[in-house]
Amino acid sequence: MNTALMVANTIIIKSLRENKSITPMKLQKLLYMVYACYLAKTNIPLFAERFEAWQYGPVISNVYNEFKQYGNSSIDMPYLSKGDNAHYTLEKGVFGSCLQEVWSKYSDFTGIALSKITHEDNSAWNKKSLGQFLDDKDIMNDGKKWFS
Repeated sequence: MNTALMVANTIIIKSLRENKSITPMKLQKLLYMVYACYLAKTNIPLFAERFEAWQYGPVISNVYNEFKQYGNSSIDMPYLSKGDNAHYTLEKGVFGSCLQEVWSKYSDFTGIALSKITHEDNSAWNKKSLGQFLDDKDIMNDGKKWFS
């Protein structure tokens, strides 16, 4: 099974290949959108970690912790595990099509602009208080709204 860090690494590697800036906030929002798209199309979670409602939108805390040192700057390399390996997910199947759909639609947005999208009325984030976990049912509805 994928992990949130593997999917985050895939997004970062894509951004580096295409020379597109990606901040930690932007990474979190793109990660959320890929997860929502995948969930809407398969009814299966892309990874086991759960999104929490934070001030600027949905966040996976372990991904946040790995990239928070970048602050508002661009991430310049993926997360490396022990042994200096950058584990990532292959861009194929439903995951690949969701990643491409999210990337083509939202990769030029800033983290703040993406945050506003995740804050829309009736969004999974909007239904929770800060610090609470988002429900996959509500995330799926976000995915259906954005990627039908």
